[in-house]
Amino acid sequence: MQLSDDEVAGLEAKARADLGSGRFAEAAARFSALLDARPQVGTYAIDLASARLSIGPSSDALSACKQAVERNRGSHEAFYLLGACLQRSGRFAEAAMAFRQAIVLQPSFALAYNSLGNCLYEVADFTAAEEALRGATALEPQSAMMWLNLGRALHGAEKVGEAIDCFERAIALEPQWSPPHNNLATALRECAQLWAAGEHAELAIEFDPKSADALSTLGLLHRDLGDPQRAADRFRASLAIEPRAQIHSNYLFSLLYHPEISAKQILDEHRRFDELYAQPLTRFAERKWDRTADRPLRLGFVSADLGRHPVGFFLSGVLSALDRKHFSAFCYSDRKHADDLTERLRSRSDQWIESAKLSDDALGANIQKDGIDILFDLSGHTGKNRLLLFARKPAPLQISWLGYAFSTGLSAIDAVLSDGNETPIGCEHEFVESVIRLPHGYLCYEPPATMPEIAPLPALSKGHLTFGCFNNLSKLNAQVLDLWAAILCASPSSTLLLKTPELNQDEVRDFLLDEFARRAVAPAMLDLRPGSPHRELLTTYNEVDVALDPFPYGGGLTTCEALLMGVPVLTLGGDRFCSRHSISHLQNIGLPEFVVDSKAAYQARALALGNDIAALSRLRSTLRQCMLASPLCDAPRFARDLEAALRTLWRQRCEKVE
Repeated sequence: MQLSDDEVAGLEAKARADLGSGRFAEAAARFSALLDARPQVGTYAIDLASARLSIGPSSDALSACKQAVERNRGSHEAFYLLGACLQRSGRFAEAAMAFRQAIVLQPSFALAYNSLGNCLYEVADFTAAEEALRGATALEPQSAMMWLNLGRALHGAEKVGEAIDCFERAIALEPQWSPPHNNLATALRECAQLWAAGEHAELAIEFDPKSADALSTLGLLHRDLGDPQRAADRFRASLAIEPRAQIHSNYLFSLLYHPEISAKQILDEHRRFDELYAQPLTRFAERKWDRTADRPLRLGFVSADLGRHPVGFFLSGVLSALDRKHFSAFCYSDRKHADDLTERLRSRSDQWIESAKLSDDALGANIQKDGIDILFDLSGHTGKNRLLLFARKPAPLQISWLGYAFSTGLSAIDAVLSDGNETPIGCEHEFVESVIRLPHGYLCYEPPATMPEIAPLPALSKGHLTFGCFNNLSKLNAQVLDLWAAILCASPSSTLLLKTPELNQDEVRDFLLDEFARRAVAPAMLDLRPGSPHRELLTTYNEVDVALDPFPYGGGLTTCEALLMGVPVLTLGGDRFCSRHSISHLQNIGLPEFVVDSKAAYQARALALGNDIAALSRLRSTLRQCMLASPLCDAPRFARDLEAALRTLWRQRCEKVE
């Protein structure tokens, strides 16, 4: 195209006016014409790339950005635009390379440091992300956005205290900006600072009522404080704004705590998750696998909880007891930081793969390359789950176990491991998956190598019962508080000891005291204690006579630890998997008399226990020995049960006609 200098000037003026006014398509057309007329003017290629990228990260935008780089090899702006286009297309590793080149060309380019850090955050390279974002904040210390992003990177690296400092700095710079308030709420929640977290989540919503993230955060906080109805309302509001798999998982998990929603209703919501997020995903092309029914099998375990977490405690003994002639264990760990239990699990695995930085597609490809035959989901709908990996079906046989106390709802998961107490005959309708009942319990508990000594029954010296519960506050809904208050009021000399990390905050303690006061329970009848290191927590059971199990979500690891310390657990069954954890454990060690089937029976049994202190004392002296000798702690026996069940499932899979 031949244009005079005056025509070029006029066209350029119109193009820049279009760009400034948001008429990006018109601007792109004019800059394209200018580039045809003056190909030697490389800045027109940059302008064209900017205009097309402003329309969206299309193939045309990417071509324009690549052209801008080719014609302006020394331009930091051209490389930045290329990086931005790749970043918006989800090609984070390639985008990071472009941003790095922009920084080489212009070392004071704060925005490039910021974008580089965000790309590295997306691929879970939090150390490198922190380095880049520290560079950004050093160059532009008054940018709330850059402090927010640095806080996100630090939070990802589990440097929560430093992350909180960054979020607070972002808020100081822009007090009415919603995102740093929400991120601060999330970080404070992880530190069990629930009240302060709630205040910032409310501010995040006040400043942006359409923030799906802030509504979800507030839902989590309502759940943490034992209000599953308000939690569900917040999650529904969040999903109405932005349907997203993780928020939907948070919603589903919160429903397990709700005593007034039936198991059928909960399962229907889980099926909806499958329809919305899982079924539409493209499954992996099934690899060629050996259908020999009795060959050695490779087991894969996927979890972010392979450490000091109930999943880690329950998996450890099994890994050590597997028959290595017939089974090998591959652990895919999404855990960001190891602890002593992580190292124990690693030492008991045949292969250990750090998978936190891998996308679902990349992890699935690894699982297929490793030749995994049976893949275990150990998370369900908990916070750091990989259910959308399982939806892609990377393994021939997929099983849900340990990490989630309900059906996942996923049609891509074949089975769930349970037992006859956890899932009695007739409860199959509660699951999308096939129910596999192990004969001696659905899990195995490995006690700590060193255990605190068990003290005499406290009631012998106090003259009254001390009830206790060390479960999270999320399980203490209004119905639980009503029943426990009735027990205390009917036995005014008794006390209730509650111990959980959330009680480290005065506002939460005051909230719980008020809830009990409304139920006529005096503060003197309550002993509220914060969390503590694990051994100290176990030792505190020496101050408890009887543990009270919450409902509908009962204790799992907490029940095992109470029994280990000689403290029987009074439990009420229910209509869902998570209601029957303690039933399984109590039946396994021979204490069926601590299982009741109604609230009235629960209260009557709790009060009756105070009438026979001598019997409780005798039980305390023998309970640990009985537990350690029971199937609950017999790892070799459990491993044989598990292996037999897996072999049966595998044979059925080999016989299945595709």
